[in-house]
Amino acid sequence: MERTFSTNTYGFVADVPISWVTSVKYLGITLMGGRSLAFSSSCVKQSFFAACNGIYAHAKDLDEVVHLTLQESYCLFILTYAAVAVKYTARQEQDLNAAWNSVYRRIFGFNKWESVKAFIKGLGRLDLHHVFMLKRVNFYLCL
Repeated sequence: MERTFSTNTYGFVADVPISWVTSVKYLGITLMGGRSLAFSSSCVKQSFFAACNGIYAHAKDLDEVVHLTLQESYCLFILTYAAVAVKYTARQEQDLNAAWNSVYRRIFGFNKWESVKAFIKGLGRLDLHHVFMLKRVNFYLCL
């Protein structure tokens, strides 16, 4: 059998062509192809907002703090999954933080142009940047 390479074919395994892809999703984390190791945060944000919308749909009449606790319990984990191993760029981390801030905006009725940073600290909660740092520190302390 003659092996012919197309522009997308990288090689063969058991006479089955392997095509070249620009990204691979494994265990919910998207690895991007390139010269250096890079990760994509778009799938994480998509999963996060899907989970948030599911909770919004069923928790409309709950108290705001209870609603926030539900969001923290079920949705914050999606943003912080593998945060110790994955090194997001500063821009990606800002985007994920903005996604988490949108939960506060929607629950407590803030407008998009209003900052929720002081409000989050006033509730005694951490923003996503500090949640990432806390998870990394806890991981390194357990080594």
